[in-house]
Amino acid sequence: MCLSSFLFQSTGFAEGNVVTLEGAPATMPIFYVIENGECKVEKMMSIDVRHPFNKELIRKERRWVTVCHIAPGTIVGEEILLQPDGEEVYEYKVTVQWEILALPNSFQMPGNLEKGVNVLD
Repeated sequence: MCLSSFLFQSTGFAEGNVVTLEGAPATMPIFYVIENGECKVEKMMSIDVRHPFNKELIRKERRWVTVCHIAPGTIVGEEILLQPDGEEVYEYKVTVQWEILALPNSFQMPGNLEKGVNVLD
């Protein structure tokens, strides 16, 4: 599918806003292109804390681990396009780091328009 078959919608996010959340079902599968600002990409990790000598499990922890920081020109949430229709979930948590962040080129697959979703204001 060529890029011209996508619809464009302008969206803005403030510092601290979560753009995509790992494991959350995408009710309206969208990915974004960052125009201004910076985002932090994180992945949830499960960690087993073990005793250093006998390796006995002390506790399990789940933490967000920073994978990278991304800046203008980066695509966010594109993994949604590779998943079967109706099973779309984001694979990373993406959080806005700079207060002024615009993601003006969000894309929505045209197939969702058949379901009655309108992406234009």
